Amino acid sequence: MSIASLQNDMKNYASQNSDVVFEKVRDGYYFVKAFGNVGVVETDEGIVVIDSTLSTAQAEGILSKIRAVTNQPIKYLIYTHGHGDHVGGARVFKNEGAQIIAQRNVIARLERYKELNNYHYIINERQFATSFQMSNLWDEVLFPDIVYDQEYVITLGGKTFHLIHGKGETDDATVIHIPEDDVVFTGDFIIRSFPNVGNPAKDIRFAKEWALMMEKIRSLQPKITFPGHGPYINNPKIFDAHTTAIKESMEFVQERVVSGLNDGKSLEEILEGAKLPSHLEESPYLAQFYGCLDFAIRGTYRRYTGWYDGNPTNLYPEKSRTVAAEINSLIANEEKILNRANELIQINKHRLALYLLDIIIESEGKLCKEAQNVKAEIVAHLSEVDENYMRKNIYHNASNVILKESN
Repeated sequence: MSIASLQNDMKNYASQNSDVVFEKVRDGYYFVKAFGNVGVVETDEGIVVIDSTLSTAQAEGILSKIRAVTNQPIKYLIYTHGHGDHVGGARVFKNEGAQIIAQRNVIARLERYKELNNYHYIINERQFATSFQMSNLWDEVLFPDIVYDQEYVITLGGKTFHLIHGKGETDDATVIHIPEDDVVFTGDFIIRSFPNVGNPAKDIRFAKEWALMMEKIRSLQPKITFPGHGPYINNPKIFDAHTTAIKESMEFVQERVVSGLNDGKSLEEILEGAKLPSHLEESPYLAQFYGCLDFAIRGTYRRYTGWYDGNPTNLYPEKSRTVAAEINSLIANEEKILNRANELIQINKHRLALYLLDIIIESEGKLCKEAQNVKAEIVAHLSEVDENYMRKNIYHNASNVILKESN
């Protein structure tokens, strides 16, 4: 997985492209690499589909590939969790007669998405730098027919589907183990990136439990592992290296935050100097192009703390525009602020320059429009040079918004 492959997957979704690569991994097992991967298990009594990808168009493409190899009925659709890229195409398989199975917390997640539909449209547009046509997705999303709490077992055509609940990127995650064939479907517990445990705009994720779940997955010692994103794994050395890296990275984040909090440190102090051990920093399985260490520490800190950061200035804060106006009145020279911002740009301190520009923008100063234009240029530059997919897209979206507001 890479930024380029993520962007390509998003383009396919946005264009409602129904073309999919349907790969036979071994007898009875098929793999579809999409924006959210899909697994297909064929048994003597019917088909089990693992996740449904984001769009009905791609789900229909998957169904056509299934029908090219078998006419067996589709008995079950299992959600590994309730994110849109895993549940969005469910209706296609439901129309074929599938019963939907998920961990119980999926219900609360889908209800929340329906309630906050427009908000999720906004934050997903920022995160993925595309216009998400999801207004109908959460209105029409399918809730599970069968829910479970900790473990659940179904048998079909001589295969046992052992569903195991865990927490990681979500609190409603399911891992599916098929012991007869030593196959595991992990959902987003395994992706080809640093774990997404601190999304800037989304709900709490679970570093500690993610590490514990990796131990459980490792204990299964599967011959084939199907992840939620990225290529499937059929090499035991890769499986061992990949799962160990995920486990140790989550343990590192958890320990860094917990020990910092117990020492009375602020978030800024915990972040300062935070660096993965070299063997994790260099791991090909922990590339920080989607999730990243900074996000993970911030997200885990947020999990254990309230909104008060320990600085009494922020306990009952003044409006940002009031503070900016006061600072602007003391400086009484907006040209000087703009000039200094441009000097900072020249020495590659773009993020620091943004703070100065906000003094003019927030206080609606005389040079507000000029400051907005410079800010838009900085944010556009950050979007171009940043190597993290989420930061890149958030900067890109923000640049467009700033330019629109300045005109």
